[in-house]
Amino acid sequence: MSLNEKYHDLMLLLQELSNDNKTTRKKALSQLEKSLIKHRDELKKEEKQILQRCIFDKIVKCLSDSHERNRETAAGIVVWILDSFKDELQDLFFSSVIETIGNRTTEGDDFEPSEEVRLEMIKVITKVLDDYQDHTTAYRADILKITEHGIGDKYHECIKLSCSNLVKLCTSQDLFVKDNWEPLVEPISKILVQQQHKVRASGLQATGALVNTVGGLCLENLVPYAAQRIFDSSPQVRKQFALTCGDWLLNFPDRYSYFYKIVPLLISCLEDPIPEVVEVAQDLWEQAGEQWIEENKMSDKQLKDELDFVTEPPEHYPPHINRPSIGCRKLVTRTQHMIYPCIRNDLRDWQDETRLKAVQLLYHILYHVESEVLMHLEKVLECLICAERDELIQVQEYSRKSSAVLGYMTEVKVWLPLIIERVQSISSTAHIRVFGEILSGTKRAALRPYLEDVCICLSMDEVCRSMDDVYQTSLLYIVNQILRISKEDCDYVSGYLFKTIISLIGASDNDVIREGGQLAMVQLASLCAHQSKEVLFKTNLGVMLKNIEDTVPSWSCISHDKLIFEALMHESGPAIGFFSERIISILKCAVTDQIDGETRLKLFILLSMMMLNLQETFNSQGHFPKYVLGFVDDIILPSLKWRAGQTEMAIRAAATSSLLCVVTALTSTSTNPDQVSTLPIIVSIAEKSQGRLVGLMSDDCIRTRKMVLQTLEAFFNFLKGKLDNNVFEETFLLGVVSGLEERLESDKEIVFMESGSTALALFGYIYSLQDETFNSKIMKRCDDLLSELVLHMDNNDEGLRDYIVDVLSNVPDRLRPSLEHKVKRAQGVHTYQEECTRLLKYLDESQSN
Repeated sequence: MSLNEKYHDLMLLLQELSNDNKTTRKKALSQLEKSLIKHRDELKKEEKQILQRCIFDKIVKCLSDSHERNRETAAGIVVWILDSFKDELQDLFFSSVIETIGNRTTEGDDFEPSEEVRLEMIKVITKVLDDYQDHTTAYRADILKITEHGIGDKYHECIKLSCSNLVKLCTSQDLFVKDNWEPLVEPISKILVQQQHKVRASGLQATGALVNTVGGLCLENLVPYAAQRIFDSSPQVRKQFALTCGDWLLNFPDRYSYFYKIVPLLISCLEDPIPEVVEVAQDLWEQAGEQWIEENKMSDKQLKDELDFVTEPPEHYPPHINRPSIGCRKLVTRTQHMIYPCIRNDLRDWQDETRLKAVQLLYHILYHVESEVLMHLEKVLECLICAERDELIQVQEYSRKSSAVLGYMTEVKVWLPLIIERVQSISSTAHIRVFGEILSGTKRAALRPYLEDVCICLSMDEVCRSMDDVYQTSLLYIVNQILRISKEDCDYVSGYLFKTIISLIGASDNDVIREGGQLAMVQLASLCAHQSKEVLFKTNLGVMLKNIEDTVPSWSCISHDKLIFEALMHESGPAIGFFSERIISILKCAVTDQIDGETRLKLFILLSMMMLNLQETFNSQGHFPKYVLGFVDDIILPSLKWRAGQTEMAIRAAATSSLLCVVTALTSTSTNPDQVSTLPIIVSIAEKSQGRLVGLMSDDCIRTRKMVLQTLEAFFNFLKGKLDNNVFEETFLLGVVSGLEERLESDKEIVFMESGSTALALFGYIYSLQDETFNSKIMKRCDDLLSELVLHMDNNDEGLRDYIVDVLSNVPDRLRPSLEHKVKRAQGVHTYQEECTRLLKYLDESQSN
């Protein structure tokens, strides 16, 4: 019986496949698969040649049908045939199918325009690779070409399926792929940056298989593209990347020659933000370490000895790190020399992600190699410093973590000379910060023999005198680390630490840094035998002042020595009293005309602040009276001289303030029987300063005028009743009277009131003298001044009127008759007569008493 008779319905459908009407062909194809299923068992009994000629050939021809839907249906039927007639298919079938698909999926006149049809055709190739590997040998070139073009397809589903087919090809036709892999590089490299993450993941899978099959040359060609997937935004892609790298470490035949490329890639996955990726990478990394041990333990005697005497983790080990296995450590150790140059290059990359991954890799490398880093320490330090300079905060953080690990893992004697050499030659913020972080990982016993070298380095002028806030913060961090680690060992290097800390305090304008320096100074004092900040300053202040003294002539507003001197004066407190003579000598040189005005002004402001607290500064030991005359003659009086300019005016104000503080302090301590008598000192100061003070009563600065009046008042009150003869020149006293009249007439309220007090003190001084030859002209001018005060009893301001009444109520007895006469005369003409009445009443009552 013929086929037409046996399979009449099937043969009719096959004949309709040749019909010119595409709809008829489409209908026939849609019914053909059902008919084939219906007659499948009977067809299997037919001869292979008949099936091929009468049925399969006609179906295969439909793969080139002009209608898209027909081609897609035909491809589906071919897949069904491959699945249902595994023993009945001949090589001719595979040849025609593969040839047709090859023509349709590669560029040319017959290229298949439909993405869905191309996908169905690639599914045919997938079925062939899955179930007919024995038949692929003859057509492997065509299949590889189809796969190549499928990987380069624009349709993502075609790409993914083609990548899967390549993996299968690498397994079944490894030798052929090994000889014909070059054309695959370009399409694979392109899909590794494809928009869809699933395509990129498939590309990585294909890359891994191809590299394992071909060898090192393929790895060198593809790994630059694959390595970029470590930065991929998709966790699935990064996970596949970890799987691919782990597979290479475990199965790549040439892995020993390329560990230096593969190991960094897998280790970098240990810093992934997704825990699942880290877990996969960690598991593969541990497997790689174990496999390496198994492969090398018998041939490497040194390794065998280490395995035989495996020890516990070192006692001094970073607490936040789980120590890797010996296999992982050795694997990294033996490749580290080829990794550091790559890290250094990546740390200079323009992309933030690259630099961050580079420093993260450095961190993991360092805790893997442990003390084996010694031979490469210079390269590592270069990388750390480069990373610390980075503008990205995350890069800086990992640089610091890496530096701390280095401190844990290496001996001080190894890294210290290298870092000190760098700090001394180029003292940048990055160098200082790396220095501090390495130091933070060091233990006390290891640092002790080298502590002096560290502190000497930090106290050098070129290291401790930067005015940059970030640099100062880093330097303060080192100091705090030394104090934290070395504790009482800091005692014998306290001088160097003292200089470093006081330099920080002096050079910084940042309150946070200054406060940090002050706290460090307190901590240093507590750790040393001094046990107090005062004793610490007493011990070190003399040496610091001696070093500063020679630099004074060259001081400017921003001179480091000048800033350090100011810091010493602010912070030393009572310790200043032990070195008053040397400090006065420095100030004497620093306020000369050779020093610029702004610098002199700042020093006088400092001096004024110290003089306000004299008992806790210059006179803390009671020795200041010995030096006070020189202090006034050489420092204060020259600065009271009038010079043009706002700065000079401020200097005069500060100098006047200092003089007032000196006079006030001396007059208040003269009552102490244990003190040197201050009367001759006060007299000498009064005689020497009188010429300058009169002129300053008219100074442009209101503060200066006020403080001059307060100084004069202190002089007159102190000297009243202590002298028989006048110590002031006649012109001075006349000038004071004139100045007081002027101040009463035209000055602001605060100076007006001070003028009244000074006038009262002047009256008390003059009328307490026993000098019979005292000039009557001065008496006459005092009487005029009294009249001026009486006149101001009619001031519009009630408070000022009351103040003048209080002043006049306390005039000396010898002036009271004249005062009473003047008040009675004024009573008839003053607008405000109540004050006159009250004052007269007071004078009458006091006279009767």
